[in-house]
Amino acid sequence: MLFLEILLIVLAFVLIADFTKNICLVIKGATGNTENEPDYLMILGYRILNNTIDATLRSRIDAAASYLLAHPDVKAIPCGGITQKDQKRPEAHIIAEELIKKGVEEGRIILEDKSKTTEENFLYAKAIIDSLPDADTKKTAFLSSELHLYRAGRLAKEIGFEVTSLPAESPLDVKAKNYVREALILMYMDAKKLGGKKNG
Repeated sequence: MLFLEILLIVLAFVLIADFTKNICLVIKGATGNTENEPDYLMILGYRILNNTIDATLRSRIDAAASYLLAHPDVKAIPCGGITQKDQKRPEAHIIAEELIKKGVEEGRIILEDKSKTTEENFLYAKAIIDSLPDADTKKTAFLSSELHLYRAGRLAKEIGFEVTSLPAESPLDVKAKNYVREALILMYMDAKKLGGKKNG
């Protein structure tokens, strides 16, 4: 019994330490790391519930529009397909429509409207960019909620896509929950990696 109790205590300390480490990684990555103007800016989608743009996706659209209007040579790549059963339009189409409303020219927008996960955002966007002229000389950044940047950047790196990141501020009412969520997902990703499974 004593051995089992000690084992449980050790396991608890290991899990707490791992959780704390991942919280720190999320916080460290939250500022983004884009210093120079990219050629392409991916805007990562977010679930559309009841065909309505929620505060998290709205913040991403607003941050993307501000950046794109300040950097008129950057092309936008809204990302996201249909991820919900009742969803009528891909996330990318909704993001693009909102960017146009805010003054971003339609000709600057390239749609990635097939993906259903963050990893697929990068896989499909990379395929689009690689098909364009001089792809090997172009720089790409992605924009997402600040607490999502570390995990998203890690997924991009795992598929060999060199990108930098830009943050959009998360709504205050979901910040604490999302810190915990991101740390737990990172723990799950690490466990899958140890088990030899691919992260998605």
